[in-house]
Amino acid sequence: GISKSFSSLDHSQTDDPIPRTPKYCAPEVWERGMYGRAADIFSLGCVFTEMLTTLAGEDLDEFAEFRSQGVEGKGAFRESMGRVTAISLTKFSARI
Repeated sequence: GISKSFSSLDHSQTDDPIPRTPKYCAPEVWERGMYGRAADIFSLGCVFTEMLTTLAGEDLDEFAEFRSQGVEGKGAFRESMGRVTAISLTKFSARI
């Protein structure tokens, strides 16, 4: 598997190539750079944002279309961080 043992809690970076999910992976993982816990938090935030979208009564397909507007990719969160942040703070916060 890809699990690792982190005997030291203050250091958990790696540069080993790992399988990745393009939609959720952090920019540094996508670019195959050094990454650590922050990349995991980024991916978890993507999932939470989709959960928030559903809780707010919005359609996930429409949210994916919104994320893909004006970017070259297919709506990966790393490509549309500014758009996701803006809609999360304005549209969704009022509904939940």
